[in-house]
Amino acid sequence: MKIKNQLFPIIFVIAIISCNNNTVVTNKVDPNVYNGKQIDVDLTNNNICYSSTLYDTISYIKLETNPNCVIGVIDNILHINNKFVIVDMTVAKSIFLFDSNGRFIKKIGVTGRGPQEYDSPDGVVYNKYRDEIIVWCNNLKKLLTYKLDGSFVSEIKLDWYIYALSVYDKNTLLLYFNNVVQSTLSKKDAFNFLFIDLKGNIIAKQAQIEIKPDMFSGPCKYSLISYKDFTLFTFPYENTIYTVYKDSSMVAKYFVNYGERNIPNDLTTGKTFRQVNNELTKMDVGILVKFLEADSFIYLASRYKKTGIYSIYNKNSQSVLSYDKEINDLNTMFPSPIITSISSDSLIGFCESNQFTSLQKIYKKIAGDDKKIKAIIKERFEVIPKNKLTSNYLKAIDNANLHLRQADISFVNTINENDNPIIFIGQLKNGF
Repeated sequence: MKIKNQLFPIIFVIAIISCNNNTVVTNKVDPNVYNGKQIDVDLTNNNICYSSTLYDTISYIKLETNPNCVIGVIDNILHINNKFVIVDMTVAKSIFLFDSNGRFIKKIGVTGRGPQEYDSPDGVVYNKYRDEIIVWCNNLKKLLTYKLDGSFVSEIKLDWYIYALSVYDKNTLLLYFNNVVQSTLSKKDAFNFLFIDLKGNIIAKQAQIEIKPDMFSGPCKYSLISYKDFTLFTFPYENTIYTVYKDSSMVAKYFVNYGERNIPNDLTTGKTFRQVNNELTKMDVGILVKFLEADSFIYLASRYKKTGIYSIYNKNSQSVLSYDKEINDLNTMFPSPIITSISSDSLIGFCESNQFTSLQKIYKKIAGDDKKIKAIIKERFEVIPKNKLTSNYLKAIDNANLHLRQADISFVNTINENDNPIIFIGQLKNGF
């Protein structure tokens, strides 16, 4: 990350150079303005959180499995108009549409290399202004737009490979480049951000690229985050979240503070991605890997010493709840989900089907005797090295109110190992 140790990081300096009469030119720089919030995250408290502390309700939704909708890997979930748009850019290389009950509706778009086709959905965003899905395909260097019913709308051929995409406003898309793809940019277009209209014309540019192509290029496919009518952005290995503006400077909005475990400011300077990663393995630092914002809360995922740390920031009270592990005391022994997105009051994610089928034998062992639950859970920790986190987890198990419900048993018994993943929706309690 580039801005780490400052209590209030300064605004990111942007210099915009005019290229043609239709391009917005911005030279406004104010290094003293920072109106954002600092979010303090403790990476070392080894906290265990009960699901009943986080959620009012949890819903698990089975996605239909048939030969037309076999999902290999869920890379992203868009929850739109009570429908689930499931993006598998890794295995199936397809976009699947399911209804609110998990019934398969159809695929969005066609996999291929011809007109109106993509060979891989490298990213999918929702244009709320037009109720459309936009797909970017890097191999073919194009953006394709579809209605939610799957009907094709338009196709834009790009001159560049891109790394991230966001809908900036009704008529504008924001493209993000980093130096791994900057060699595809001409000198006049060598900027980190290009704003284009829906026909592909450049209308504004931000953050001119100055570093060499063989230097640092971190992962950044999810660097752009949409919140209301704003686009937020975070650089790879940086703790600062910015608001991106088309006609003015990019402004720091939040700073995720890991205290003495912030990444040094100069970590990425003059280094390759491999060199940065090698240095990180020797450092006692935290890494911000996910940032999602809603009206009342912010969801954060951090990585520290190969461990995931999950945080929820309450925007009203400005308090933070962080935890390393979650004990599901609402649905006993159900697996913890991978969170991919949020709604106004919920976390949305998924669990793999084999995580549930492994419970079937365990539930039979319990056989209605809730006293066996804690003993079985503790057995699974006998082979795990003892540390503060496992010690805290076992204590939390002792104090948990765990009860095996018939509804949970019935749900688990309907799942087969090769079924599609299970959607998770956790409605947060008031106060989060």
